[in-house]
Amino acid sequence: MRIKAESLPQIMAEFLDKELIPKGTVTQKFFTALMGAAISKQLPAIVEHYRPFLEMIHVLEGDSLDFDAARDILTETFTKVPNVTLSGIVFDVNDVNTIYQLAKRYQT
Repeated sequence: MRIKAESLPQIMAEFLDKELIPKGTVTQKFFTALMGAAISKQLPAIVEHYRPFLEMIHVLEGDSLDFDAARDILTETFTKVPNVTLSGIVFDVNDVNTIYQLAKRYQT
C-alpha cells in the first residue's frame, strides 16, 4: 500500500485523536495533543531530512511512502523491543497495525 507523504500529518492527527489522547491522564492528554500538533506540522521536514535513509530501506520513493514496507520493518522491530514508552504512553505493535489501518484511507 502506498500513500503520499503529504498525508502523514492527517494520519498522525487521527491516530492521536482516536488512540493516544483517550488513553492518557489529563496531563498526558494535554501534552500529547501539544506534541502531536508540533510533530505533525514538522512531518514533511522530517521526511525530507531522513529521505536518503527512507529511500535506502525502500520505504520512500519520490513523494510516495510504501506503508507495507514500513509496517514490516516496525513489526520486526517490536519483536526485538516489545514496546516504547514516550511521555508515559506505551507504543507497541498494536499501534503499528492501527496506524496502518488508518493509512488505508489515504492510499494512492
